Amino acid sequence: MIEQYFLAFFLTFLLTYITTPIARQIALKLKILDHPANGKIHTDPMPYLGGMAIAISLIFAIIFSFKPLFELSMILALGMIIAIIGLIDDYKPINPQLKLVSQILVASGIYFLGIKVRLFNFWLLDFFITLFWIVGIINALNLLDNMDGLSAGISAIASFFFFLIAALNEQYLVATLSAALCGASLAFLKYNFKPAIIFMGDAGSMFLGLILAVIGIKLRFSNINLITFGVPILVLGVPIFDTTLVTFSRKLKGKSIYEGGKDHCSHRLVNLGLKEWQAVSILYLVAGSLGFLALVLASASLLQAIGILGAIILLGIAGEILFLKVQT
Repeated sequence: MIEQYFLAFFLTFLLTYITTPIARQIALKLKILDHPANGKIHTDPMPYLGGMAIAISLIFAIIFSFKPLFELSMILALGMIIAIIGLIDDYKPINPQLKLVSQILVASGIYFLGIKVRLFNFWLLDFFITLFWIVGIINALNLLDNMDGLSAGISAIASFFFFLIAALNEQYLVATLSAALCGASLAFLKYNFKPAIIFMGDAGSMFLGLILAVIGIKLRFSNINLITFGVPILVLGVPIFDTTLVTFSRKLKGKSIYEGGKDHCSHRLVNLGLKEWQAVSILYLVAGSLGFLALVLASASLLQAIGILGAIILLGIAGEILFLKVQT
């Protein structure tokens, strides 16, 4: 299985590394560009289509690495659908409510594949929790894509820890998908870290969010207890924290959460005096620390797990309060 993991990682890395510059040239030729506007920090039009390079490369790598089973094939198909929806929004912005409905439909498709959160063993509650998780992570990665290298780097870190947890628990298919996602994210990061020459756009951030959300649901542990649901939450702690911060901040100001703005945790770190790459690097460090704690949590006793999650929740609340006080 180790050979399969390496094949998935390096093949996706190589394909994304090769196709991203091609996607950039196509975006420039077709004028699929992200133009400077209020709430955005770049000053020149930036080509999109990086997300399609990520999605197509990952799908081809998975198909080449092994013959995908029906469930995995459907996950990849739904992933491509969400990427195409994002691409349409990149080219010509669509109504936020319509985009949300499309995300809910894709998340429902994931649920009816049998990929679901099982907390209450009552289908209606589990259905809504599954939808909340998938749609929430899709939008969390989308919102997080607000600074060069941020969303791609966090996705690389999260998928790396998902890979470790899945591999240690002998979930070979989940581990392979995680390895492939890590390879795609790292390769794209070469072109997207400051100074970026291409953006992933909604096509990429929504695709990454969907795959990460699905992996989080698919994880299984040898020491199943009531606290292991916190493992994927910790791994994806940075985008969850940022989305919570933005939601509260905009609600307090009477603004729509769909309205862009420089009120993310990355922007607030810059407003505290850090350079953009420093702010992004700090969030990488936080994501890595949370991933390590998730790795510990996956094999911890119930009492240890409660202690870890309790401490993280308190720190998260304190962090939200402190960040809300930073001027934007």
